[in-house]
Amino acid sequence: MDPQRRTVFLSYNRLDKPAVEAIAGKLQDSGIETWLDQWNLIAGEPWQEAVERALTDCETCAVFVGPSGQGPWQNNEMRAALDLRMKAGGTGRRVIPVLLPRANEKSIPLFLAGNTFVQFQSLEDEEALYQLLCGIKGEKPGRRDMPSRQPVRGQCPYRGLDAFDIADGPLFFGRSALVQKIIARVSDELKPGRVSLVGILGASGSGKSSLARAGVLYQIQKGALPGSQTWPVMAFKPAANPLESLSIELSRHARSETTGKALAEMIDGFLHDERRLHLSIAAALLNQPAGTHMALLVDQFEEVFTVCRDEKAREAFIQNLLYAASAGAPAVVLLTLRADFYGECAGFVEFASALESRHVLVGGMAEGELRAAIEEPARIANVDMEPGLADVLVRDAYGQAGALPLLQYTLTRLWEECAGSGRLSLDAYRGMGGLSGALHRQAENVFTERLSNGQREISRRIFLRLAEAQPDGRYARVRTAISRLYPASAAPRQVKDIEEVVGILAGPKARLLTVSSGQAAGPTVEVAHEELFRAWKRYAQWLEEDRAFLNWRRTFGVGLSEWLRLNRDPDCLLRGALLKEAEGWFAQRTEDFTETEATFLRSSRQAVNAETRAAQAAKRRRYLLIAGQAAASIALMFVIWLFVSRSQVTGRLLAKAKELRASDGKLALLMAYQANLRRDGPETLSALYTCLEAATAAEIEGHEAIAISFSPDGNYLATGAADGTVALWDADVAHGDRTYSELRRLPNEERLRLDGPVAAVCFSRTNVLTAGTLRGIVGGFIADTGALLPPVLLNQSGITSVAISPEGTRILTGAEAGKIRLWSAAGAGIEQYRIPAERVSAVTFSGDGRRFAAGGSNGVFAVWGAGSPAPIWEQKDPDGTFSFLALPADGRQLITASRSGKARRWDLETKREERVFLPPSGPVRLAGVTEDGRRLATLADANSIVLWNTEGGNELFTISSDAAPVRAMAFSFDAKRLAVARTDGTARVLELDRNRVHARVLMILRRDPRFPFTSECREAAGSCSGL
Repeated sequence: MDPQRRTVFLSYNRLDKPAVEAIAGKLQDSGIETWLDQWNLIAGEPWQEAVERALTDCETCAVFVGPSGQGPWQNNEMRAALDLRMKAGGTGRRVIPVLLPRANEKSIPLFLAGNTFVQFQSLEDEEALYQLLCGIKGEKPGRRDMPSRQPVRGQCPYRGLDAFDIADGPLFFGRSALVQKIIARVSDELKPGRVSLVGILGASGSGKSSLARAGVLYQIQKGALPGSQTWPVMAFKPAANPLESLSIELSRHARSETTGKALAEMIDGFLHDERRLHLSIAAALLNQPAGTHMALLVDQFEEVFTVCRDEKAREAFIQNLLYAASAGAPAVVLLTLRADFYGECAGFVEFASALESRHVLVGGMAEGELRAAIEEPARIANVDMEPGLADVLVRDAYGQAGALPLLQYTLTRLWEECAGSGRLSLDAYRGMGGLSGALHRQAENVFTERLSNGQREISRRIFLRLAEAQPDGRYARVRTAISRLYPASAAPRQVKDIEEVVGILAGPKARLLTVSSGQAAGPTVEVAHEELFRAWKRYAQWLEEDRAFLNWRRTFGVGLSEWLRLNRDPDCLLRGALLKEAEGWFAQRTEDFTETEATFLRSSRQAVNAETRAAQAAKRRRYLLIAGQAAASIALMFVIWLFVSRSQVTGRLLAKAKELRASDGKLALLMAYQANLRRDGPETLSALYTCLEAATAAEIEGHEAIAISFSPDGNYLATGAADGTVALWDADVAHGDRTYSELRRLPNEERLRLDGPVAAVCFSRTNVLTAGTLRGIVGGFIADTGALLPPVLLNQSGITSVAISPEGTRILTGAEAGKIRLWSAAGAGIEQYRIPAERVSAVTFSGDGRRFAAGGSNGVFAVWGAGSPAPIWEQKDPDGTFSFLALPADGRQLITASRSGKARRWDLETKREERVFLPPSGPVRLAGVTEDGRRLATLADANSIVLWNTEGGNELFTISSDAAPVRAMAFSFDAKRLAVARTDGTARVLELDRNRVHARVLMILRRDPRFPFTSECREAAGSCSGL
């Protein structure tokens, strides 16, 4: 380096390289020798040693801080420079903080907070450049020998796709009436006994963030409320971890260095104490005059629902905000919220109630307001606007949804194109394609002209990662750590390539992305505005082409977040069809998966493989046992054949076959076969068919139904199994036809597989089947067409019971600790409830869907009405744990059954017990009730079903069988049929005759159609065999 020239070391984050290079060039032109790594490092030489030498040789170190904050290596450079300054006695060496455009003063590192900083409003900011030159030379700025200029000349007064911030208040025009309305609302809520919470709601692109920041908060700081000019102000976005964002913002406001441990303690405090935010604000205002408040803005509040996956964190965040805004609290809580997410607040009753009467709706701007937003900033910047340009801009923007960000972006582009002439021209506006074409044309220009072929593919993956598909088909932007853009096992070169592309797209010549600092995971990146989804046609095409993958990734992200939240709990890993689907996407789109996502998949596959190996070992042991039994059976048959004559053995063979049918189906079949060879008749043929069914059911690994349901029209029957499969069967059999018919599978062999045992299956009135598992997976299909519905993951752990509403649009789950959740079919939480029990053992909806009930392991049950947060009735059943709950169609009665006692009928109007049903064979294990509530079926022992008249309380008849134990049962809607699923993988459909009090088997479901079986019931009153 030339010792006669002033030298400066430039320390910067690689994401800010374009801006730093531009300033470095201006310093060089002004006679300053700069050391920039890109210009000075020699290929093949150790770079770390070169950086250390440069820091030692340079008199000054300029630490550049951009919107993305400090880079990891930049922090080391800053500390080394400060150390060199201390060793020099604090003189001769200077460390200058330099804020780049769009960086906030709060971003200055704590160790440099006491140093005078330089702030660039734009890269053309001559005043900031002059201050930096003086700092490098060690001179006072004093009176400058520079040509005089207009105060704001050279600085663009428009904000592109960025929101106006508090500091931009002098340039924010067009919303004065609405700002005053919100200020008045805040003033009202500060009165005694009120809740100081105000929501600012509006459509995407309506300017909510700018209104809140540059309008409301700016006016508060100017003293719009009594004493508010001294109020501290905080504004932040929730992001994926709202408690972390809140903790970081509080630490930044206190200007305290927060360690990882201290940050974790703050987050834990918010998670477990709803008063923590209130106490933190009260402590911050401890030495302030009485009446001082803190204005807290939660910008883009919808991120609490769109990108936050942690249900507990979401609830804790909302509860802390509500408590901080409660009567007499020192906080004024403002939030901006996209209007289409307003309904999501309904899941938090107190918060929704407070927001309902305390929000302001942001509509479109009037023509005069638009004109002010266009002309006034140009007037302040002393730049001319060609006559007629404002008229055209107003005409193009007025009444157009989402036009404000496009308007600001177009004005910014006009400024950049016409800055040299000092006049914004109509021709330039038309040349860039008008309001609708400016953003598209600029994005296309950046993509095609500034990116290489390889960088274009990287940019496509980045843009797709920053958009999340919503259940309603729209897209929301996602703010994510830049480190999460790196693919799994990314090489250093890949990391550098991605960071370079982010730097280009977020740079001053593109502004398509916004990079921010302030998250524990490092700098974050997001799409500059959601309008980019629509305005940039290439981006819109990418989203449409990738819709299936983006929809899947949203569901996948819920499972991943739950796994991480529960410290990588193995129970949260993927299994079954969900794992196969994820592995299929991974094989196709490996570079779209982060290292964490890839680890989640690997862990899921390893867990499934381990479970498979254990199951195979158990199966081998079972086969060895069966082989031994078969050998013993053959030996026994040989002895029987050898020592017993044909005339004597037939009766004994039939008796032994019946005895062994349940325990050893193969040996029973051999005996029945031998009996039929000796005497071919009705008795031996019936025994042979019966044993054939038992033996083949034991050999075939079938669809073992544990949940069963009829469709309302009776045409279909659905079964759900322990392995997660849901099968649909054709149940359309004419009641007048006395022929027996095997239940047929649908022609397309459609079968749905979910993750975990199926706990509930339910048809809607339009034959849409919905099924839910104990792992919180909900899926289904349309019975009439066989079209599958995408599975949804409910974000709840420890689920113990599931119910589905009659219309199929709501899901009710019970879990450990008495927790009950009501969900939409899309997986969004609607409401939370609780009963005083260790676990919820049963949940149910009424037949009309207007009420639902839950029963606990201690016998406590409760009934709720639709939309009611409190139960309309809570009662304790003296018999303990529930095995069954039902609310018939009229919703006026409740049927309960307990594992240790009786079945009961309760009147919900009088809140009294009406009937008690005590099966003669013991406590009720399982039950079913007809749609009208007039018939009840109870199962006490494994094979005896008792049918009851619930109105009279009398027993109608008993259905008995020595077949496999019953797992589930359900009545048809017309109460004429009863479906029974057994542990041997079969399900039977019985016709019930109320007049002749008997039942007969209509059809049998089994996996292998080679073994049809029918059995006629003996029509003896009060019983039925052959079930």
